[in-house]
Amino acid sequence: MSEFESITIRRAGEADLPELDRLGGLDSTRLPGDDFLIAEVDGEARAAVGVRTGTLLATPFHPTTDLADLLHLRAKRLRDSGGSRRPTLGLLRRLATAATVRLSRPAASRPRPAAPAGGRGAPSSP
Repeated sequence: MSEFESITIRRAGEADLPELDRLGGLDSTRLPGDDFLIAEVDGEARAAVGVRTGTLLATPFHPTTDLADLLHLRAKRLRDSGGSRRPTLGLLRRLATAATVRLSRPAASRPRPAAPAGGRGAPSSP
């Protein structure tokens, strides 16, 4: 991987099943019944790991050792936390701050809806 590639690690959903099957086929690995995390490099799925089983699926056409390490680390954190999808306290604080800032903006700086053409407030013609 070069230093300019974008790496995304996320939970795989049902829409990712064909991609997981592809990775498993390339890697000659049978998919266990598990929730998977998937690693994408510049939008291309290159590796995935089962959260409970630790089963690794990876393309043999790209170096994936670093991706596998990241996936295993994230899977372990999910297992250790019970796989909770609850927002963290830090995220909740940031959301609360953003909502407070948005609600406390002065009315003058809020955009006003445009008046309909020919509606109320439009100048009348003689």
